[in-house]
Amino acid sequence: MAQTLAHDNAAEASGTSPTPPSLWRNRDFVALLCAETVSQLGSQITLFALPVAAVLVLGADGGQIGLLKTLFTLPYFVLPLAVGVYLDRRPRRGAMMVANAARTLLVFSIPAVAWLHLLTMNQLLVVALLGGFFAVVFDLAYAAYLPSLVGRDRLGAANSLIQTGYSTAFLAGPGIAGLLVNAFGAASALLADALSYLVSFVTIARIRFREPVAERRPRRPFAEAWEGLAALFRIGPIRAVALHAAIYNASFQLIEVAFLVYALNTVGLGPGAFGLVVTVGGVGGLVGALSGARIGRRLGYGPAMVTAALVESLAYPLLPAGHGGRTALLVVFGLTFLIGGAGTGAANVLVATIRQSHTPDELMARVGAGYRMMNAGAVPIGAALGGVLVTALGARTTMWIAPFGLLASVLPLVLTSSFRRLRTLPTG
Repeated sequence: MAQTLAHDNAAEASGTSPTPPSLWRNRDFVALLCAETVSQLGSQITLFALPVAAVLVLGADGGQIGLLKTLFTLPYFVLPLAVGVYLDRRPRRGAMMVANAARTLLVFSIPAVAWLHLLTMNQLLVVALLGGFFAVVFDLAYAAYLPSLVGRDRLGAANSLIQTGYSTAFLAGPGIAGLLVNAFGAASALLADALSYLVSFVTIARIRFREPVAERRPRRPFAEAWEGLAALFRIGPIRAVALHAAIYNASFQLIEVAFLVYALNTVGLGPGAFGLVVTVGGVGGLVGALSGARIGRRLGYGPAMVTAALVESLAYPLLPAGHGGRTALLVVFGLTFLIGGAGTGAANVLVATIRQSHTPDELMARVGAGYRMMNAGAVPIGAALGGVLVTALGARTTMWIAPFGLLASVLPLVLTSSFRRLRTLPTG
């Protein structure tokens, strides 16, 4: 479904100073926005085309497809802290360029070898693992680079635009991938992703802004990693959004697993109708991304985040409560994911903005790395629990249980006094 790793894909602080110029007039930010959006579009094509290529070209079975996905996501759980320590010592712009260059070559290797009829499953597994590693490098580098590029007083607006780009890529990517696979074959369709990384590389190379050089200090990799984790839990607003996101992501996996079984097997929606529900959820995410920064300025960032968290949690009891014919259920399902997606889209913007604005510059990559590890670790735990509950209790019962976990994710927000009082964001 659309909201795996919610609050993890990026996401204007109010104040008394004059309104700064529009970000659309910031040439370097527009370049970064285009680079990230094009890269995400290509990634969505690969997420569709890579397993399709494994099945159609190599005859991969379910176990091999599962291994392929596991290897891609494994670096998000294992490597972020090490990458964060490195990025807090090095220019993040250069790291983004290296990551995109590497991903261009990795993805291009698949159609190149396939044209020679030499493609193997082992190559796909290696590309998935290394591609996941460089995806971690790029994601952490761009999130740490953004605050120095736009300034802390523009983080909300910047994250809103970046999240909007991601939502657009999520909506367009699978459809474009399907057309490319039908027209050129699964392996050749991956050329579009390789091209997207190349375009992203060139666009970032054109950025003129150079972030401040990090202060030279003795290398203490383990101590530096611990500093990032300690800051993640020491700073109240960051701790609150990190705990919220981890609990929410784990609980939402119950929805994903149970709804997949319920919609396809119990209700019999069919792949087309199921895909329509996913698309409607993506539309909701786009609406939320566009409105997240505005809601933060109007309500205050703490109350706005609590509101978004409640919206993205309270929608999902509609899934098991829905009844009637196939059309009525399709309407209920679509409405549920539209509302839930809107809440998640707004929350993504608010979470990233709150985290970045409260993180010291010298810890930006390491705190982001610890946050990613919590998110990545929560997903397989929730997915495994969802599988157990669906097997033991049934899909519909699991969908009644999951919203309690989603609502529990709001508790770290409302129980943190500094978060409840959070109206504006620090700008220094």
